[in-house]
Amino acid sequence: MSLSDLGRRVAELQDREPVPPLNLPGLLRRRPPRRAPSLVAALAAVAAVLVGLWLGRHERGALTYQVGDGPGAAGRPIDASAAPLPLRFSDGTLLELERGSAARVDELDERGATLIIERGLVRAKVIHTETSRWRVLLGPFEVEVTGTTFDASWSPEEARLRVKVLEGSVVVRGPLNGGPRSLRRGDELVITHEERQAVVEPVASAPAPLASARAALPSASIAVVDGPADWRELATRGDDAAAFRLVEPRLDALAAQLSPADMLRLVHVARRGGGGAAVPGLLQKLRERFPGSEEAASAAFLLGRAASGAQAARWLQTYLAEAPSGPFAREALGRWMEAEVASGQLDAARGLARQYLAQYPRGPHASYATQLLAPAP
Repeated sequence: MSLSDLGRRVAELQDREPVPPLNLPGLLRRRPPRRAPSLVAALAAVAAVLVGLWLGRHERGALTYQVGDGPGAAGRPIDASAAPLPLRFSDGTLLELERGSAARVDELDERGATLIIERGLVRAKVIHTETSRWRVLLGPFEVEVTGTTFDASWSPEEARLRVKVLEGSVVVRGPLNGGPRSLRRGDELVITHEERQAVVEPVASAPAPLASARAALPSASIAVVDGPADWRELATRGDDAAAFRLVEPRLDALAAQLSPADMLRLVHVARRGGGGAAVPGLLQKLRERFPGSEEAASAAFLLGRAASGAQAARWLQTYLAEAPSGPFAREALGRWMEAEVASGQLDAARGLARQYLAQYPRGPHASYATQLLAPAP
């Protein structure tokens, strides 16, 4: 409650006192009557309580949270690779990381927090107040939350974002055609940057289960190899395994014919559909056919994510040279820094750490860069 609201509230309480009839002769003979002491005391007590509530709201400290049964700390990595982990906040907000997820809580204050999802899925039930401010960062995307229940997942390897709103509303920002997307109860948003697709549809009308979806396709369409639209349709339905089986006999021929966007789609189909061994070759083929394109730069980033050490550093450096302001620039710089450390190139890594902190002082790798630059004990 603001101070102006407080003043209005006290005034309303004062106005409720009965007003006696106006007696002009009496007023001339005696002094005006005083308010009853009990009423004055009551008004003072109400004012004190309201001021106390206002001050208490603005003087309280930052939220605290627990990870499982232990205390949490801002900036500390949270690893849910072995089992799901609940994050319970002092305002009643509950965030649950699915098994296999990695995250970090950042910018924790009295209004809320920023949760960085490096990979995996979070199920969130956020408590809403007049001043609450919660954000979830997933790769190059940001989900702005008020009070709501939603699921959000991020796959850095596939650059795939999913947001499903169960209660309330959220706003998704990032490299989206058409600007920010507002999602309300029942909406599900799926974004794959390389495919340049952003699909919003009601959760209730989600695609049928994979088995029934595949059964609904004409049997002849599964046997056809020449039609790229068939494997795209299967991939859109979520059956990447069937899509990859369809294209595998003619993988080289398709890689020589497809557009840059479809090449990246084919890469993700191979990754998710059991053809991981073919991915590096497809990415290299994309770079050979479309040098200088955005897709070729994205291929360099994906090659860097899949590699390690000096090889990863080379590909991530290539991505930043080709797309210095690209959607993966922040993550590429952080991963490049990690790769230099893994290769034992500490001087190069420290130079990248200084660059990272200058460009992304609150980025996911900021604490890592700070530690790297800290003097040796």
